Amino acid sequence: MKATRSEALESYYLNKCREKVDNERTGIHASDLDGCLLKIYYRRTMKPPPEISKDSCLKFVRGWAVEQFVAPGTLEPITKEGIICSLDDKLPSLGECEIKSTTKSMKGFDPLNTYYWWTTRMKTYCFAYGTKKINLVVFFLNGNYKDIRTDLRCWTLRFTDDELVENWVEMQRRAKLLRIALETHEPISFGEVHPLKFGKGTECDYCDLNDTCQFYLSEVVGI
Repeated sequence: MKATRSEALESYYLNKCREKVDNERTGIHASDLDGCLLKIYYRRTMKPPPEISKDSCLKFVRGWAVEQFVAPGTLEPITKEGIICSLDDKLPSLGECEIKSTTKSMKGFDPLNTYYWWTTRMKTYCFAYGTKKINLVVFFLNGNYKDIRTDLRCWTLRFTDDELVENWVEMQRRAKLLRIALETHEPISFGEVHPLKFGKGTECDYCDLNDTCQFYLSEVVGI
């Protein structure tokens, strides 16, 4: 008996995944605004667009598969003041839900701070949908790395009016920056991208565009 790795087959299925993941988007989405604006700018303006990495592609497929299994095509996106919001699910009795998955251990997981961009997105959705609370549904694909191999946990997050308005103002500021950059084909100035966490241990570490982004090359690497 013998097993031979088929790189041709791997390439075939990875390309099938990329076809679904790396599709061209129009408009400004909430998901464009809670991460690095420069990454969105480069992906929208470079011709041809940079290829999404294998790691990023498979992570997206993993998250998309969980979401589609639980809430396939439940809601149509809505647009609030020019920002497109794609909420995952809404239950008649429990309200709005955002569905996520992670390989991070459930031990010590903080639903508000472990993935700060999740919280930013949920604030954006709350404002757009006119609610002060939202449910976070998290599939822990590796459980606690010990006796629990996989698990599901849910939280209800509540925000104040001030928190939601403050976040929405910031999202509108970032949307305006991105919109102008896309229209003029001029990169967003590095000082305007903040507040973001750049450098070691942050989004820059795993970005697909590190060999393109002038901010990363000049400010982080020091070239």
